[in-house]
Amino acid sequence: MPRIETKDANGKPNGFLIPIWHVDQGPKIDQVYLTTILPGSQKGPHLHLVRRGFFTCIKGTLLAVWRFDGNYREVQMKEGSQFEVQPGIPVAFYNFGPGEAYLLNMPSPPWRESEPDEHPVSNWEYEPVMEPASGRY
Repeated sequence: MPRIETKDANGKPNGFLIPIWHVDQGPKIDQVYLTTILPGSQKGPHLHLVRRGFFTCIKGTLLAVWRFDGNYREVQMKEGSQFEVQPGIPVAFYNFGPGEAYLLNMPSPPWRESEPDEHPVSNWEYEPVMEPASGRY
């Protein structure tokens, strides 16, 4: 999603906005929550067999890694980046940045205590390596 710089009535910059989700983008979203990841930390891997995850990075830089057909794939997420995880695909998020990263999750269907959908991830052997010279994670 684009980062849109905003201005006050006099044209002075006063911040920015990032569209998070629009009804025309896909499935109905019934839940939105914020998760944070401390520098040098990771969340996951997570595996849901029913739930799909729609993620938007709102602060920081993250590396999203998922495993599909036995292969690891990765995408760098910056402010405004979106990422979708299909059911049955394990994913982990890594924060190599200097500050806490903020990630919105919009799961569908929503998480409910009465309908858990958290499953163990076996044989997760991905080891991310930061390459400072290239700026790539």
